[in-house]
Amino acid sequence: MRFVCLPLILMLTTVAVPQTSAPESSEQQLTRLHQEFIDHYGNHNDGDVEFIRQTFLDPFVLVHKDGKIELVHPQQFINENLDERHSDPQRHVATQVQDVAVHVYGDAALVTSRYSTQVSGSNKPDGNHHVEGTDMQTWVRQGSQWKIAAMSTAGNPGTATASR
Repeated sequence: MRFVCLPLILMLTTVAVPQTSAPESSEQQLTRLHQEFIDHYGNHNDGDVEFIRQTFLDPFVLVHKDGKIELVHPQQFINENLDERHSDPQRHVATQVQDVAVHVYGDAALVTSRYSTQVSGSNKPDGNHHVEGTDMQTWVRQGSQWKIAAMSTAGNPGTATASR
């Protein structure tokens, strides 16, 4: 009887102890945030503008494809980059990322990736196209939140193609 009770007690104490999952590492958080950013910006068909606004520091550094560097407020970025998508309701943007790499340095991090974007369904001349490139985001942690402090993208020469 004594031998039967001991395994039963051990089994009950094992079942009664709740198992908690480990908190996300910084790398996991940034990988998830980068994908969420792509989902809301890179695939911005009816995305969450508020998510994009809250993802950036105010202001943040934006390095344009032509090399121009400017300090931008999130709302300015949204107005210049997302309003065009809303003005063409048939336009569909699909972005896929690969080779995402996260490099964490304490409360700062770099996230790099390659992207491929297909724009289709536009009713504007030369509105349908495909482009590939690379992007790099500098993230900083403020309290428990990661925010983009700087962002740059570079299109790979020769990959932009018009489609009809």
